[in-house]
Amino acid sequence: MTHPFHPLRGQELLVLRRGVGRHREVLVVQQEDGREKQMPAAWTDLREPDEYVELTAGQARLRLPDLLQLTALVSELMRNKTEKGPGGCQGNSADVSSK
Repeated sequence: MTHPFHPLRGQELLVLRRGVGRHREVLVVQQEDGREKQMPAAWTDLREPDEYVELTAGQARLRLPDLLQLTALVSELMRNKTEKGPGGCQGNSADVSSK
């Protein structure tokens, strides 16, 4: 485990299998207690070195493309919230008063 912020950093884990999950390479590893855990291969030494992580020496948690994607997501959520109006309801409100 090489991820700079992972609690298992520095530990060696047995790789049981490799695969692709959510558009990235993942590993299924066996933990010390025998349980299986899935993790991104990018968090291990079985991936190609990430130039960005190497350049920032693990100090930057997000890359510029990650921040731009986050900005777009927040903007979309704010736009949806504005369109729905108060109370999160979309469209015209119904008159529920008794006659």
